[in-house]
Amino acid sequence: MMPSSDPHRKTRPLLPLACLASALVLAACGGGGTNSNSTTGGGSTVTNGGPLIGTLPTTASQLKLLAGNIGGPGYIDGPANVARFNGASALVVDSLGNTVVWDQTNSLLRKISTSGQVSTLAGHYIQNDPFSVCTNGQGNAANFLGIDAMAAGDNGDVYVHDRGCYEDGVRKITAGGLVSTVLRLETYYPGFGNVNFSYDIYRLRGVVFDRSSGNLFVTVDNRRVDTYLLAGSTPSLNYPNGLIYQVTPAGVATVIAGKPDVTGYADGPASSALFNQPTSIVANGAGMLYVTDCQNNAIRKIDKSGIVSTFVAASTGLVQCPSQLAIDASGNVVIENSVSGIVRVSPQGQVQSTQPASLLSHLHNVNYGDAIPMAADASGNLLFGSDTSVQLLSSSGTLSTFAGLDAIVGSADGVGSQAQFQNILSLAADQAGNLYAPDNRNATIRKISPTGVVTTFAGAAGQHGWTDGTGLAARFNSPQSVAMDPAGNLFVLDFLYSTPTPPAAMQSQWLVRKITPAGAVTTTYAGPVSPRQSQLWTISIDSSGTVYVLGDYEGPLRKSQILKLTSTGQLVPYMTLSGQAYDFAVDGQGNIYATIDNALRKTTPQGVETIIAGMPNNSLVKDGTGSDAGLGYATKIVMDASGSFFLADGQNSVVRRVTPQGVVTTYLGTLGTSGNALGTAPANLSPVGLAISGTSLYIATGAAVLLTGQ
Repeated sequence: MMPSSDPHRKTRPLLPLACLASALVLAACGGGGTNSNSTTGGGSTVTNGGPLIGTLPTTASQLKLLAGNIGGPGYIDGPANVARFNGASALVVDSLGNTVVWDQTNSLLRKISTSGQVSTLAGHYIQNDPFSVCTNGQGNAANFLGIDAMAAGDNGDVYVHDRGCYEDGVRKITAGGLVSTVLRLETYYPGFGNVNFSYDIYRLRGVVFDRSSGNLFVTVDNRRVDTYLLAGSTPSLNYPNGLIYQVTPAGVATVIAGKPDVTGYADGPASSALFNQPTSIVANGAGMLYVTDCQNNAIRKIDKSGIVSTFVAASTGLVQCPSQLAIDASGNVVIENSVSGIVRVSPQGQVQSTQPASLLSHLHNVNYGDAIPMAADASGNLLFGSDTSVQLLSSSGTLSTFAGLDAIVGSADGVGSQAQFQNILSLAADQAGNLYAPDNRNATIRKISPTGVVTTFAGAAGQHGWTDGTGLAARFNSPQSVAMDPAGNLFVLDFLYSTPTPPAAMQSQWLVRKITPAGAVTTTYAGPVSPRQSQLWTISIDSSGTVYVLGDYEGPLRKSQILKLTSTGQLVPYMTLSGQAYDFAVDGQGNIYATIDNALRKTTPQGVETIIAGMPNNSLVKDGTGSDAGLGYATKIVMDASGSFFLADGQNSVVRRVTPQGVVTTYLGTLGTSGNALGTAPANLSPVGLAISGTSLYIATGAAVLLTGQ
């Protein structure tokens, strides 16, 4: 099975294990002798060629960038340049000038104020509340599933079509975050014969609020009849539609244009006009409606008297299915799609300007296949929901980031933020303080100096394979984890897979690669995982240079197993843990430290297990001591010279510190947020790997390496 590239599941070898092992013997294991390769001084442990491990401060001070890019998905409120989004898509500028954004993956409505502050307007993360969906209420008491259309009402109110909750409904959110349902176009029919009951559901696609009348208008492109039979099956029938509904402030909905279950193309009085699956709809504030007639590739206009006409014909080639619509500050109708780009059309139907689709080609559309979500503000700017950011296209044609920060990934070497990574999964340090990282998707091993200079140490970007050699001549396939031995050799856990021709079951094997300080790469182990070993996760090394690998062991209960690399290049069982782990530390006496079932555990070579801290089988995140503390989903582990553990919890976006006495504190990160934001600790981060060098803690976040300490 191919390992997941999800950084929260990835191996994070304890890089300082070579040296950590010495630190454990000296600081955490009650003495028991010294290692000839190790000396101590100044509160640090040194291994010849291996990393130098110091004692980290009991509390972190600043979170800083060493190299890479901190943009990407997350959830952070605050100033626009600090805020993070994860699925920014549908958006609207409300009547007070604020921008309201549907943050899809976070299941939240976010608000960007006129002063550039991002806050959460309503909703909560539904994966944390799977049994309470589509609920109304105040602020975070409400939740949403899939907003795809938004409209601005009066007094800062916003109306949304939440397709995930009600295909046929509209919900209202006040400026203060109170959520209610204002429309359901659903009809319930009681059963008869072999029918238990049935529903008639009209699927909405667009919604707009007309300030001149106070009415809502919605488009309907499909009617679906769901029939629930007594036998248990649920047949559905779909009828393409082309309806425009008016909804009064009292909630009365009536069809003002189009005919039920009839599609076509006809202008004229609303009663005889035909549409073919209308989608986006906008109003100009004076009672004029403009509709994307999707399957007819046209923009239709409905005037105040109910006459339907063609505003932009299919023959112009300007309208594609789908297209987004907006009304700009000059009253122009703005059409946006992936073919025509951005087209502004005056109220008289004259094209005012065009901008190519390539201008928006780098934006990220959460809803693949749709036009990029768009809104217009009162200053003539256009705003676009672009997954991890909101982009602003000024009236002068300049595109810039309005809020959030997109990820920058790649393989570029360079200094600090000029360097690019693509999915760092692990870190290891040498005695000089250089860091080494397996850049998984680039299939390279990157080297980062203490001053943030990034170079490619081994492998070639994008050249996946299995070739021994020196430096750039070597090839890696899917490097997962790294660890440094006392002599300064870097060991890499690599994963090789191939699909035979003709197609058959995927063939895979795991590789342990050794890289000397001079960059010479050799393979010390190559072979399939044993029949009862489903996957290897991470690699670590003790103070004597013995290499250990952590893997999943498929017994009656899924457990993890520690394997030892022999001098003859074999991986042999060393220890079976009591449960499943994704990273571990090993000390000079062969004790294994790992978080298993939400608790940090020590297991001796004889199999005696003790719990240092945490609540077994309880994912609570809570500072405290011993079993009163909650470690959440902490997995990645390193230890400093004092014997204190540092655990990365990627799922909860925190780094925890655990003393030898089991006192747990939150070292970095803010619970309830995700994404990276630098500054005074605890700051914000999404950790996937840890390493210690000297008195600094280094954190891998996939596309960046952060640090605290020094």
